[in-house]
Amino acid sequence: MEFFKEQFQKKRLDSAWVEKTGLANGLSSEEIQKLLSRLVSEEKSLPTPYPGVARTGLYRCWKEEFGIHLEARVRPLLLKLVANYLDQGVAIWPFPKSDLGFYEAVRSLAEESFVPLGLLSDRVCRELLKLRPEIVLEKCLARLVEGPEWFEQYLLEVALTYPGWGGMVRQVEIKPTSLKNRRKIRLVEFLALELILEVGALSRELKGRFKPLKAKPGDTPYFSKKQLITESDRNLRVLLEAYEWSIYEPFLGAVSENSRKPEVRTIGGHRFQAIFCIDDREGSLRRYLETIDPTIETFGAPGFFGLDFAYQAAESTTPVQHCPIMLKPRHLVRAKSKIKNGSSLPQLSSLGHHSHTLFRGVLYTLFFGIKAGFELLLSTLRPTLGHSSATSFTWHLPDEELNIFRPEGSEIRLDGLYEGYTREELVQRVKNLLRSIGMTKDFSPIVIVVGHGSSSTNNPHFAAYDCGACSGRPGAPNARAFAMVANLPEIREGLSLVGISIPESTVFVGAIHDTTRDEILFFDEEKLPPSVRGFYEEFKRTSSQALKLNAQERCRKFEILEGPLTPEKAIREVRKRSAALFEPRPELNHATNMAALVGRRMLSRGIFMDRRVFLNSYNPFND
Repeated sequence: MEFFKEQFQKKRLDSAWVEKTGLANGLSSEEIQKLLSRLVSEEKSLPTPYPGVARTGLYRCWKEEFGIHLEARVRPLLLKLVANYLDQGVAIWPFPKSDLGFYEAVRSLAEESFVPLGLLSDRVCRELLKLRPEIVLEKCLARLVEGPEWFEQYLLEVALTYPGWGGMVRQVEIKPTSLKNRRKIRLVEFLALELILEVGALSRELKGRFKPLKAKPGDTPYFSKKQLITESDRNLRVLLEAYEWSIYEPFLGAVSENSRKPEVRTIGGHRFQAIFCIDDREGSLRRYLETIDPTIETFGAPGFFGLDFAYQAAESTTPVQHCPIMLKPRHLVRAKSKIKNGSSLPQLSSLGHHSHTLFRGVLYTLFFGIKAGFELLLSTLRPTLGHSSATSFTWHLPDEELNIFRPEGSEIRLDGLYEGYTREELVQRVKNLLRSIGMTKDFSPIVIVVGHGSSSTNNPHFAAYDCGACSGRPGAPNARAFAMVANLPEIREGLSLVGISIPESTVFVGAIHDTTRDEILFFDEEKLPPSVRGFYEEFKRTSSQALKLNAQERCRKFEILEGPLTPEKAIREVRKRSAALFEPRPELNHATNMAALVGRRMLSRGIFMDRRVFLNSYNPFND
């Protein structure tokens, strides 16, 4: 309620919409007036958070009724087993028989170990481990909980007791390729082992004399409860809907007004075109580019740019997915270093258990220990030089080449990936993207393809700051690959056969926009022909000015900042914050997103959307 009061006072919550949504939700005129009076009241209302099921359900009764804290007895052993089994080369000793499934490996460990393994050494646990996980769940639940109608709730409470672990196990189960060293583990095995250890702990503590938990009189299982809507719930629902429509109405009104305007054609055509990701953070930069230079035309497309590949950097041992998470990549694009005599230092990712021997362990400890100490000192004095604040530009090295085409006679790899693409596959992907965004004719002399990434030093949410269309990774490889492919004569020849004729004079240039630092890195500049050099340098100057204005707009939302700032001071401020230890949120990412607009640019061009809208270009007349 306090939030809505604040928004009402700031004129962001419209009283007219409170009345409309109130009537739609069955409130009387008197109830609506009371609700409006509460919005202007100075009386503070206390928050009433909903208690989590894991903290208020059956599981807590072990401590309340029997005085046993099961988490403290089960968690240390369970999580050690899971973490060591899923280890990717960090642990000193590998998990025995890790080639087996998790449950079988734990069973083997319990049967063959010569040293005590805590609860797993007890006869009760060993007997249960002989059964299949599905049978274990039935037997243990019947021993722990009275009434099968409560089994599902108890399992949920158990899973929520270990935040993140159940989700990680499930992800490895459905997508084993997410780990470099493959592991076979299922969520049912994780839960079965948890219940085995619970039964073992209770048997040890209570000598087997414990009864299944019984629900209190009047309680009903969580999954069968009918959610009762209180007056407070109803009021909050009304205010939330009213708040949303208070935002949507002016936005939709601006889009509607734009749609009635005649489409403005630039005399002589567009001199520059740029394809950005649909990301809401790119909307403001596109607006400034088009405002500074009306001859610039921008488009929005998912940031993998239709290239659904797994990418392997030159110094990486494992390919990573660079397309939306719901797609399964079938193609591998490798980056190959042009430098033949590269560094001879061992990669940390490939050291594995070789560093666990006496001689190598001492050698690696000395070398990497001194190196890490020096880097720590340097990163403390100059955070921008440290690995922790590495920008998204580090995903591109100037001496790398991309192997995009499939080698002659190559077959599918063991991991189900093809090496590169065939010519026909690339023509199809470039055609699909250009046609969907409406970019099929009137090409400018230079087309910039802009992926995006982010930078941060002390941000707990950093994993969500890069490109979602690239599975949460910077879109540099995709933007560069698309530009390289679109420049190839054989690809353009194939495109001309399907009605997309790109002039020989048009050049595509890949780039990446660091959304935290408001900085753009352009790829393969040295390959640009002299005919577009002038256009390229002019676009760089325009983009530099647009980035400063974009930074100025972003600085409005920093909590601790004296303003207003000039564009020059704003760009220095955002770059300083991207490497500052004191700044956990150097940008807001999608925290303020409110809508997605799919359509031609004429619908949104010139509208101030406060970096809150996804902009996906789409021309229905080309579909």
